[in-house]
Amino acid sequence: MTPYMERRLQLSSQNGVVQAFQFPGGEPADAAAPRRPSRSLWDIIVHRRWLIVAFTAAVVAAVALWSYTTTPIYEATTVLQIDPERPRAVAFTGIPSELAPQEDIRFNERVFEAYYNTQYERIRSRSLLARVEAALDLNHHPAFANAQPGPAGLESYINVSQVKRTRMVQITARVPDPALAAAIPNRIAKEYIRAAGQEGLEVSEFATRWLKSALASLHSRSEGSSGTPATVDPYAVAAAVGGDLLRTLKADLSHLEREVARARTVYGPQHPKMMELEADLAYAKDRLDNEVQSELTKRLKELELSAQVRVANIKVIDAAERPRTPVTPNHQRDLMLALAGGLVGGLALAFVLELGDTTLRSAREVDLITQLPSVGTVPAIRGFTRRMLAPLDDLQSLVRENQLRPERIAGEAFRSIRATVLKRGAETAPRTILVTSAQPSEGKSFIAVNLAAALAKTGHPVLLIDGDFHQPVCHHAFDLEFPKVGLSTVLARGDAPASVIVPTGVSNLSFLPTGPRPADPAALLSSERLSDLLNDLREQYRWVGIDSPPVLPASDAAVLAPIVDGVLLVTRAHATPVEAVWVARDRLELQGAKILGLVLNHVRLTRDRYFYANYG
Repeated sequence: MTPYMERRLQLSSQNGVVQAFQFPGGEPADAAAPRRPSRSLWDIIVHRRWLIVAFTAAVVAAVALWSYTTTPIYEATTVLQIDPERPRAVAFTGIPSELAPQEDIRFNERVFEAYYNTQYERIRSRSLLARVEAALDLNHHPAFANAQPGPAGLESYINVSQVKRTRMVQITARVPDPALAAAIPNRIAKEYIRAAGQEGLEVSEFATRWLKSALASLHSRSEGSSGTPATVDPYAVAAAVGGDLLRTLKADLSHLEREVARARTVYGPQHPKMMELEADLAYAKDRLDNEVQSELTKRLKELELSAQVRVANIKVIDAAERPRTPVTPNHQRDLMLALAGGLVGGLALAFVLELGDTTLRSAREVDLITQLPSVGTVPAIRGFTRRMLAPLDDLQSLVRENQLRPERIAGEAFRSIRATVLKRGAETAPRTILVTSAQPSEGKSFIAVNLAAALAKTGHPVLLIDGDFHQPVCHHAFDLEFPKVGLSTVLARGDAPASVIVPTGVSNLSFLPTGPRPADPAALLSSERLSDLLNDLREQYRWVGIDSPPVLPASDAAVLAPIVDGVLLVTRAHATPVEAVWVARDRLELQGAKILGLVLNHVRLTRDRYFYANYG
């Protein structure tokens, strides 16, 4: 347990408060650490605003690209009214359904559904679509260039559906051509109506021929001709289509025929009774023949009339019209949906990232989560990269008075770090300070250079040593070329420090570069010469700052940490995982390092606005 953690536990025990910290995605930390403070919905949106904007812009751009490059599709619909035909009961199998008497039979739901499903399939039938395809010459139309040949290709462009609770049927076509979108459903309706009418006409013609054949047979019987036997029984036809009178006459005739048959067994042919019965039988036959002929003639006239003025049960209610605009893509609708979807998706992504965020975000979290004191927060400065390390105090002359700028705030931040770390006037103030970080690209060299410049402003001599043999960058801050001599030559060859130390553009600040990179930097830094060198430099300079490699990828910092008075650990806000800080902290303390605190670097003013109020 680190000394700082012992102090936190002692303080918590005194207050009677001991809480467990559970970090998202990690193991529970020390018992003295409270839970991470949660952020409000608005803070999350502000923090992730550029992610939300970028995600929304990407979605809108993708949808816009699709919307303006896809082939437009046009839609048109023809509405038909299809009245169900009344079912016909056929009493005699030899009689066509057109001649059978009609009875009012209610349609139940199953029959109704089956009837309309049959009509849908007839509309989508290959034979009908083939006639439509040939009539419109779709095989040579550019809109059908990539379609499957034959009626199957056309079928994929149409949809047939019923309007609920009505007898209306919609035939809809969706094709890349506006004129064709209207022509296809209109032509399908026309061919469907024509096919239904042709079918009814054929049935009527067949029934007419049937009735005429029955009348001819009846005429032959009445004249007693003995030619070719009739193929149609006129009495059977009459019984199927006739009314109550015809059935009565047929029954009377049958009764007389039975009486005549019985009388012949009793009376002779010249008996008055017998002659009377035969006269009645002949009269009954004549009446039946006359009624059969009348009935068949009447039905024949009805069929001939219905064939001439046939009223179909299919009507066009609304013919398809040429559409003016495509149904897809709809640019305005697509972009509005993309904007709404992008915002929702961006917000969802922001909240997911927030839940999985395991980085340090504020000075308060530094103190609560890492169990290290927060000694300063340095804002992000637009335009300064890892290799542009100009001391910020020299840039303050460019900042107008009473103007809030990151450069000015950063200058104040370094002076605050200077006051916090050195505890001016205290006997235990560190003289040699190591500046390092857990991982690369966290800004440790930026902090080391500008902290040294802030120390030099006190009027005491300050030396900055570039101890990062892996990626030395401090010389860029002073517009120096990569040095041929430096710390490595002092330690390896015994060069005099004064011969390699160079002045800088900042008053009271000197600089000792790295020099050529040694084969084994950690072994060179472990030599006793480094301790002797630091002791000598303490005699010449009030403060000595050392920029070292990161703790996790290299062992140099762990070697340097025990021989300096204090260590500053630098972390990048919203970038460094807290687990990396924990490991770096434990590794340094295991070597006996005295960690002065943690500097939170690259804090964006808009994200952590509470730490940088506009104090004029």
